[in-house]
Amino acid sequence: VQWGGSAPTDQLAIQIGNGAPSPVTPCPPQVTHATWTLWTWLWQPSAPGTYSLRMRVLDSAVPTRRLDLGWYKRVVAV
Repeated sequence: VQWGGSAPTDQLAIQIGNGAPSPVTPCPPQVTHATWTLWTWLWQPSAPGTYSLRMRVLDSAVPTRRLDLGWYKRVVAV
């Protein structure tokens, strides 16, 4: 889920472990920053295991303090 901010962004990305961030696709496309929107990203893990997922905003002009501090980091077991 993407939400809030002072301006909308289409620069949301997901990072698996220490890999490079990959852009996600909003669904439906974001219309306003005053509400939340869902996003989608197809992922096929290379092997069973435990994976760390973090979100990033690729636009450096958007403040992302909580994302940078790992507040929303999630771990999944495959």
